[in-house]
Amino acid sequence: MNKGYFDDLSIIAVFDKSFSTISFPPVPCLENYYSVEMISDGEVFLQLDDKKILLRAPVIFWLGDKNRSFQFTTSPDVSGYRHLWVDFSGERGKKIYEALWDKFQNPYQSLTPELAAPIQNTFLELCAAYRKADGYNHNALVAKIEVLMSQILSSDEWDFTEGDLFQIYEAYQYFIRHPAKKHDLPTIASERGISEVYFRKLFRERFGIPVGKFLLKLRMEYAADLLYTKKYRVNEVADICGFADAATFTHRFVKFFGASPSFYLKKKRLSNK
Repeated sequence: MNKGYFDDLSIIAVFDKSFSTISFPPVPCLENYYSVEMISDGEVFLQLDDKKILLRAPVIFWLGDKNRSFQFTTSPDVSGYRHLWVDFSGERGKKIYEALWDKFQNPYQSLTPELAAPIQNTFLELCAAYRKADGYNHNALVAKIEVLMSQILSSDEWDFTEGDLFQIYEAYQYFIRHPAKKHDLPTIASERGISEVYFRKLFRERFGIPVGKFLLKLRMEYAADLLYTKKYRVNEVADICGFADAATFTHRFVKFFGASPSFYLKKKRLSNK
């Protein structure tokens, strides 16, 4: 019997779930088992082999046998996140996964608001179709996945992923992973083939904040978290976060938070009781 149009993509599961916290051991990536997923609200860390990626909504990503394992974990200061995904297998499933890698050269992609809304709607329609399906190869499911992939792969709005804005998103992820580091913006821009002025302009346009303010916010919030653990003194945190000395750090801390480190931490601990 000849294989039909809908027979080369097996739908294993479709989910729309919200999580407050999550942490589990690494899960192996299996051969011929793939998924396309979306974080539509909140954020979560995705560990792919030795690489840790912050997935901040709205973002799509894909899992498959190009990696050995994956793991999701949440940050203790994040209230939760909403996760939509479809698991599938088959020859067309493999082609879908490889097509995403070929286009983006990356396992994830941040979404503009204009792209996020229709892609999320298609995920929700896919969930509804899955609940009504009488089998994992139901024609409606495959048709919805075709729509989803068309939205992801065919939109003209993805031009930036192969150019300058892709580099901005990559730098953003790098900053998140290294909040205490004093980043050399001219070098970072040069490594990505663009000027520092252009880098700053694109970063502000994409994320709504000047890159300098964003990096200071990361450093100061990370420093406050270190102090909150009670494992480090002020001078140790100043050194970890790249400040010249404790006095300089305290001055910047007061300017940023409007309170000294000791008063800020006392107020935070009281608010968390």
